[in-house]
Amino acid sequence: MKNGDYITILAPMSSKLKLSGNNLLVFALIHGFSKDGEHAFYGSISYISSWLNISKNSVISILKKLCDIGYITKKEKYKNGIKFCKYKSNYYEIIYNKKIFCYKKQLKSKEWKNFRKKVFKIKG
Repeated sequence: MKNGDYITILAPMSSKLKLSGNNLLVFALIHGFSKDGEHAFYGSISYISSWLNISKNSVISILKKLCDIGYITKKEKYKNGIKFCKYKSNYYEIIYNKKIFCYKKQLKSKEWKNFRKKVFKIKG
């Protein structure tokens, strides 16, 4: 953590998702790392605990609750016998009822490639 680092709390996080206190802060932190739809939070429980000045047990409990209610997604991966977790915010799916638009992913999709071929065929 560096001086000048910050998290952003968006109004719907409180008003629509009904988050408050440490739940809101943890969610906002995770969202800050994953809001572009391509990245995720790969940090440790210690990082969140230190950043928000709350206990590790509180962080674990909050992350579990946010996963259980579907506000964040957790994926686990083992490397050399060590568990690594990544967390992603589901903010856009919840608030706007749609997936975040990822331009890079769209360019790799079959639909885009087929559309591109048709346009080149028509337009030369």
